Amino acid sequence: MSRSLCTAYFLAFLLLSGCSTLPQPSEAYAAPQQFATVREPDMTELSGITASRLNPDIYWTHNDSGDSPRLFAIDGTGRRVGTIAIANATAVDWEDIASFTLDGESWLLIADVGDNFAVRHNLKLYFVREPDLSQLSPDAVSVVNAEVVQPLSFVDGPRDCEGVTVCPRSRKIMMISKRTEPPVLYEVPLDLDPARSGIARVAQRVVPLSGIIPPTAAERAIPGRLGQYRSQVTAFDISTDGRRAAALTYGNIWVFERQGSEDWSQAFQRPPHRIPVRDLPQAEAVCFVPDSYDLIVTTERGDAPVQRYHAN
Repeated sequence: MSRSLCTAYFLAFLLLSGCSTLPQPSEAYAAPQQFATVREPDMTELSGITASRLNPDIYWTHNDSGDSPRLFAIDGTGRRVGTIAIANATAVDWEDIASFTLDGESWLLIADVGDNFAVRHNLKLYFVREPDLSQLSPDAVSVVNAEVVQPLSFVDGPRDCEGVTVCPRSRKIMMISKRTEPPVLYEVPLDLDPARSGIARVAQRVVPLSGIIPPTAAERAIPGRLGQYRSQVTAFDISTDGRRAAALTYGNIWVFERQGSEDWSQAFQRPPHRIPVRDLPQAEAVCFVPDSYDLIVTTERGDAPVQRYHAN
């Protein structure tokens, strides 16, 4: 066989096998450890998670589409410690939740931004003051109102989005598109003035996240979400100190680092850390542990395992 024919066969083999362009897994994080399981019968499709800013070792979470507009507080074992219903909200397709502190007040942002077919014109962001654990009971539902409700659209038209977070440092709401290659970062100003509640906001395109590598040909052939959808962003969070951002996909967690005084548009143009997702067939929720770079990840399944990735 000629050398040129051997070369052609070798190149064809690489193409068909989906020769990976993925960076090596980062050593910035250890392998995940499961530390909790959510076995609550009405918490079977967890789509977002965030750490409480008021209550140590408490996490807020919510279901995906099809549930009522409510949030669950869970402890470090996955046990429910409280439920709040948001009276002036609807839950079309809640996809992410973020907690943040601004001007000494702790807030929760709930993002009703899921849009699988890119047809919605009723996206909403809901802002709720985070309740103290003393106000909650495992067996009761506390009813609250969102103090600020912001209708939302994207500058370049409807699109699916499942990753939303808040950067208090820049006072921006940041979101990542889901069904684009590469994913794209959008942002909108953070405005918590109740007098401006109801005023529509337009998310502006910032920068593509080219460091989130699309699946190879071999990966696309894998059945289910771990195949052709493995690089679609399903959740997003920023560390308490504003230095790291984590974008979760079905296949990996991509962790970006901000250096010095640069803004996120610069940080997202550098290669991220790649942390493989393990033993979660539908990873849909991520958050940082407060005052830490450790990551919490869970899935849209019943008896959902909750994993912790310890930062090295």
